[in-house]
Amino acid sequence: MKIEFKDNFDEWCAFVALPDTSCGFWCDPSVCVVERVCFVYENDRLIAVLPFNYSADTIPFRLGLWRLGSIRGRMLKLIDYEFAVFGSYKRIDIFSSVVVELKKMKSFDVVMADNWPEPESYARNVQATYLIDMPSGFEELLGMLSSNTRQALRRRVRKLNRVCDERLSVRSFSKGHEMEELFGYLCMIWKKSWHGRLSQQPPPSVEFMQRIVRYGWLRFYVLFVDDIPIASVQGYQYNRVFMDEAPAYDEDWKKYSPGLVLNYYILEDLFKSNVPDIVDFGFGYNQYKEMLGNRKEIRGQLWVKTSVKGWVIIGILRFIDVIFSVGKLLLGKGSILRKVKMRMRNGG
Repeated sequence: MKIEFKDNFDEWCAFVALPDTSCGFWCDPSVCVVERVCFVYENDRLIAVLPFNYSADTIPFRLGLWRLGSIRGRMLKLIDYEFAVFGSYKRIDIFSSVVVELKKMKSFDVVMADNWPEPESYARNVQATYLIDMPSGFEELLGMLSSNTRQALRRRVRKLNRVCDERLSVRSFSKGHEMEELFGYLCMIWKKSWHGRLSQQPPPSVEFMQRIVRYGWLRFYVLFVDDIPIASVQGYQYNRVFMDEAPAYDEDWKKYSPGLVLNYYILEDLFKSNVPDIVDFGFGYNQYKEMLGNRKEIRGQLWVKTSVKGWVIIGILRFIDVIFSVGKLLLGKGSILRKVKMRMRNGG
C-alpha cells in the first residue's frame, strides 16, 4: 500500500463519483476544506482518499473544563471517519495502514480521527450517538417510540403552541435565493443561544450554504413564533442520510423545549418528500437524541502516536482521562461536574 499527499481535487472528485466508492458528506471534496489530502493506492489503483487538517500548534491538556497545560505537536486530524473508500475495503484497515506509512515519514506526531464508530481502547471522548432507521411513515415512527416519549413529545408541542397562541410555524430552507434570509435567522438564534454566548458553532457562511444548495444537499429548518426565529437545525441530506446538525435555540424559550419541538416537526416533514433512509443526530450524546433515536452507535476519537513526542502526548492524554474517570466516580457519577458545567454555560 502506498500513500501520497496531493492537492488533485479532480482525481478526488472522479474517485468519489465512482459507483463502487462510498463516501460521507463531510469527506466529499465539494464540502470539506482541508490542508492535507492523502491518496491511498494499492497496486497503483486508488482505493481511498483521506482529508486531513494539519496543525503544528499546541495540543491542550484538559481535565474536564479545566486546562492543565499544553505541548506543541504536529497533528493530522481526519475530518470524519466516512472518508471515500473503494469497494469492500474497510476504513479501519485503511486508516491503520496509513498510520504505518505516516510513522515512516516522521513528519507528524499525532493522528486523530473524529467521530469513529465502535472505537477501540485507544479512543478518547467515547459517547453514545443515536440514529433513526426510517420506517415507511411518521405515525409508524411515533409508534416505535415508547408511550411515555410519544406523550411527552405531543405534550411539549401542544404547550409551546398554547403559549404562542397558535402562532408557531416551521420553515424549511433548501433553495439558493433563500440563503441570505436563512443566514440572518441563524445569526439571530445563535446570538441568543448558549453557543453564541460561548462563541461556539457559528452559523455557516452564505457562500458555503449556496455551494451546498447547488448540489441539492442542504435542508435547514427554523422554528418561528410569528416572524421571530427561536430555534434552528442545520440539516444536510447526502446519499439518503439526513444529518441533524448544530441545533440551537433562543434561551428565553428554553423551558418550552423549542429544540425538541422543532425536531418533532422536522421528522414529520422528512416523510413528505425526498425521504431519507437514515437520520443521523451526529457525534455526542443529548437526551433528545436518545428520545427520538431507534439505533445507538458508540463513537469516539481515535488518537494514534506517530513519533516519540506523539508517544508522550498520548501518554499524558490517557493519564488525564483516567484521572477524570476516577474523579467522576468519586463525585457521584459526574453530578457535581454537570452542575459546574451548567453554571459556566449560564454565564456564572
